[in-house]
Amino acid sequence: MLTAAPDQVACRVGVDVVAIEQGNNGLNLDAAMRALAARGINHIWVEAGATLAGSLLSAGLVDELIVYQAPKLMGTDSRALVNLSGITSMDEVPAFRLTDVARIGNDVRLRMQKP
Repeated sequence: MLTAAPDQVACRVGVDVVAIEQGNNGLNLDAAMRALAARGINHIWVEAGATLAGSLLSAGLVDELIVYQAPKLMGTDSRALVNLSGITSMDEVPAFRLTDVARIGNDVRLRMQKP
């Protein structure tokens, strides 16, 4: 478990707890990735909300995206897929290459990789 505040209970029940320094907006993601790499973990699957997804994208820590899209449109009052602030031009948008599209039931799965 990577955390900025180690939980003593988790340590007692055998969970490998790694203290990670705080960054500007939460856990220091670069430090977290270095800690995982030091343990031989080079690939992780992150199911994230908009804030963590945006932070990982902004930090350049995403190599592949897998996005499931339902055939529904929710509008501007819904939650965003990712929070990416400060983008003022298309040159600043994270770019991905579409590698696979699959229909999963009534949804569509998009796989995208960094070029």
